[in-house]
Amino acid sequence: MSDVTDIAFRRILAKYSKNRENKDRIVFWTEFVSADGLCNKLAKKKLSHILKYSEAERPILAQVFGANPENMEKACRYIASLGFDGIDINMGCPDKSVVSQGAGAGLIKTSELAKKIIEAAHKGINLLDLIFQFPSKQELVLTRLRLKTSDGQTKKIIY
Repeated sequence: MSDVTDIAFRRILAKYSKNRENKDRIVFWTEFVSADGLCNKLAKKKLSHILKYSEAERPILAQVFGANPENMEKACRYIASLGFDGIDINMGCPDKSVVSQGAGAGLIKTSELAKKIIEAAHKGINLLDLIFQFPSKQELVLTRLRLKTSDGQTKKIIY
């Protein structure tokens, strides 16, 4: 949630809600961040605080939104380089400023663009690197979405 799940909020939750029994079942998400913004030097500087996290928050997913496949690929590559456990493409935000860009809930109306966005995210990350880096999180990484690509292959990707 924008302006809610910031690093301070997540650190408090990690400190007071995780214990030995549930530590691997609690997953944290960042606030959502614009893929277009992460592809612009000035905006990237302004948005970088959204992608800060502590090890106590693991597993943690970066939530990203956008309607430009090229920028989604670049943003996901950058996010993956920061060591996140996964990427969540926001396709549900109903905010007018997000939907008017064709992002968030706007992608629901444009399934072909949504598919391109998901494929671009897949290109931007190396899913196998995520699996081998966090083998105990395989289920988290692999069961989010199965996507039939234009070449007929089924790919598993975080959605």
